[in-house]
Amino acid sequence: MKKVGIITINGNNNYGNRLQNYALEKYLNEHNYIANTICVYDTKQILKNYIKKIIFLVNRNTRKAKFYQFSKKNIKTKYYTNYSFVNKYDYFVVGSDQVWNPYFASYNSDMFLKFSNKDKNVSYAASFGINDIPREYIGEFKNGINNIRSISVRETQGKQIIEELTGRKDVEVLLDPTMLLTDTEWNKIIKRPRQYKGEKYILLYFLGNINENYKKEIYKFAKKNKLEIINILDKNNKYYNCGPSEFLFLEKNAELICTDSFHSSVFGIIFHKNFLVFDREDKEKNMSSRIITLLEKFDLKERKYTKGEIKLELFRTDFDLVEKKLQMERTKTDNFFKNSLK
Repeated sequence: MKKVGIITINGNNNYGNRLQNYALEKYLNEHNYIANTICVYDTKQILKNYIKKIIFLVNRNTRKAKFYQFSKKNIKTKYYTNYSFVNKYDYFVVGSDQVWNPYFASYNSDMFLKFSNKDKNVSYAASFGINDIPREYIGEFKNGINNIRSISVRETQGKQIIEELTGRKDVEVLLDPTMLLTDTEWNKIIKRPRQYKGEKYILLYFLGNINENYKKEIYKFAKKNKLEIINILDKNNKYYNCGPSEFLFLEKNAELICTDSFHSSVFGIIFHKNFLVFDREDKEKNMSSRIITLLEKFDLKERKYTKGEIKLELFRTDFDLVEKKLQMERTKTDNFFKNSLK
């Protein structure tokens, strides 16, 4: 069995990031590869992480502790202080998530697998998260992408960026790893939040600010349909301390999901939920291409909220058709890895 090292963004604060990491590992291990995630830290950072773990063990019900517990239980991460691991692996896969977003603090040359030979290097559903590469990064990105033998990205815009930078035409647009697992597989790691008492609710998951007009329409819909509001990223909300497994429960059991998040939208699709996608309201560079690609791929463009009253008519979706498309896309991923990890 071939051994695969996964390079991705590592951090215990973002639901989508932790769940995509888990999904890619699980997918590869279930397809006859030995896969684990790799982190390269200096000694000082490893010591800091060790101290954090002790704190998390003492304060087990904090949000960060829940993330740490999820990662420890579900993701096989190996930590190194140098690149001595290179010869232990047959292949390296970078992705998914915004591994090629130069505005992220986590971005570095490891995201282009510079420590490894090109023939071992693969990207899976890697995302830039932005529509254009800043001028000062163009040379670095061009060289980095050319260090990867087999490339797939998550968004159509990413494919266009690579073609413009390198002229390469061998780039595939494939599913985010979270969509490689079925709802049945996700059910195995779902955990009911201890706060939940059976109420019906709207789940709010906004990584940016919530526009006042959006908020007005959401709360109007909630009042009309006698639904509670769970704003999971509000530090004053009783659900703020939920970890990734509890987040999955809240996605699966919501009457409506309102979000500006890619992965929240993904789980809305996987669990066949009513969900609406709102424009991100913050100062970050435009990152809408990933959600546009997602909605177009599954013929769900009506789930993009523009304005006006939220009506039930928006949610009339043929999920049998969605599932057929999902299976076709999963087959594309199977073929990609068969060809890339020979």
